[in-house]
Amino acid sequence: MIGLGRMGMNMVRRLLQDNHEVVAYNRTPQKTEEIAGEGAAAAYSLSEFVDQLNAPRVVWMMLPAGPAIDEHLVQLKELLSPGDMVIDGGNTWYKDDIRRADSLLEKGIGFMDVGVSGGIWGLKVGYCLMIGGPRATYQALEPVLKSLAPKEGYLYCGPTGAGHFVKMIHNGIEYGMMQAYAEGFQILESSPYAESVKYAEVAHLWNQGSVVRSWLLELAEAGIRPRALSWWPLGYTVPAAQRRALTDTPAFASGRVYVQNPSSMRPPLLLQVPPGAHILDLAAAPGSKTLQLAAMMENRGSIAAVESVRDRFFRLRRNVELSGAANVRTYLRDGASVWRSCPERFDGVLLDAPCSGEGQFTRRDPRTYRYWSLRKIRQMVRTQRRLVFSAVNSLRPGGALVYSTCTLAPEENEGVLTWALSRFGDALGVEALDLCLPNLSAGLRRWQGHEMAAAVTAARRVLPDGTMQGFFVCRLRKRRSTLAC
Repeated sequence: MIGLGRMGMNMVRRLLQDNHEVVAYNRTPQKTEEIAGEGAAAAYSLSEFVDQLNAPRVVWMMLPAGPAIDEHLVQLKELLSPGDMVIDGGNTWYKDDIRRADSLLEKGIGFMDVGVSGGIWGLKVGYCLMIGGPRATYQALEPVLKSLAPKEGYLYCGPTGAGHFVKMIHNGIEYGMMQAYAEGFQILESSPYAESVKYAEVAHLWNQGSVVRSWLLELAEAGIRPRALSWWPLGYTVPAAQRRALTDTPAFASGRVYVQNPSSMRPPLLLQVPPGAHILDLAAAPGSKTLQLAAMMENRGSIAAVESVRDRFFRLRRNVELSGAANVRTYLRDGASVWRSCPERFDGVLLDAPCSGEGQFTRRDPRTYRYWSLRKIRQMVRTQRRLVFSAVNSLRPGGALVYSTCTLAPEENEGVLTWALSRFGDALGVEALDLCLPNLSAGLRRWQGHEMAAAVTAARRVLPDGTMQGFFVCRLRKRRSTLAC
């Protein structure tokens, strides 16, 4: 098994429970060590992984769709032998299966595509498996399929690509069911019986033998009633008292829901990226804005997500893998040096800069401002300037840079922008923002005797209002090359 995310790890556990011998490999060794403690053989490189398997080898990949699979297949094609078999269990586009099968066949290596459904419940109840590829290969694979699936829980769907094609339709039906539930409860909400009908009780009732029962109803049964944001239809709010219930749901555990403050949703929207764009996300951890960009881009184009702090980087990568964001590549490196290897390469840059965090202060919770100091503000300003310099030089002429922080300190906001406008001159312009929010103020022109650039008044401060945290955001347009600046 290659890829020990939530599903891959549990699939290994289910195979071990049925007495299969499993060799496990993951890019990060911690997951490999964890499953090795449960009986799997550990491999810490692809060459070691292949060496531990007896021919004919069966290699099952549970990786995010896209470049990660191609990168592994390039290496596996060199390491594997004729007669070996590769299985892709991710959410791959079926036409990619056909291309990859043809490439592996050049060396006599077999290929199967398997659509996998079951999420976090798969370990206990088994996985629903939709299989595509040569029938003879499918028959050889059946002992593994029987162990992974519940009774009558796997199906040969046809030649290469058929498994993932059926899974694609499965996903479309799933999203349609979610929409139907939403519309049904909305009708109940608008009916004369809205006050007497308890939606959690209705959801629980429908899960007891009804033809519309499903685990999707479990969200409603948990009593969670999200409300759509007026300024972004894919963003929702829930009362603070329901946050714990939300994070206890399977939808959250499986990466289908990400929890963040609404203020943090604004910067990606302001970048206005088309689906096929190439985007740089500096200081990306823990990944909320990265995943929002991936959704806005329909999992197309590319996002380079950079994080320099090691533990935050691994949180970022885990969130990306869990969500299935296939167009994101994560990098553990100093964002201030990115421009040297990628000068003026990206169509857009998002820099949600590390800051002193004043927008998150809560008077009743001293922990929120325990580490604040003027010294920390000065330290953050130095870091922010270095990142802005890299962001501007990584951006192609004509592209947009969105700079944001979760602090209200003018030194880190208008002050940093004033420095950038002075450093790059007329190569940068500040664009007006239409945020359609009542809790806004313009960027400050003066602070403690210091004059700010006139253009920074186009930036916006999001004032805390009980739902939205304090935030600062600005969009810059790059008018010409800055590499000589």
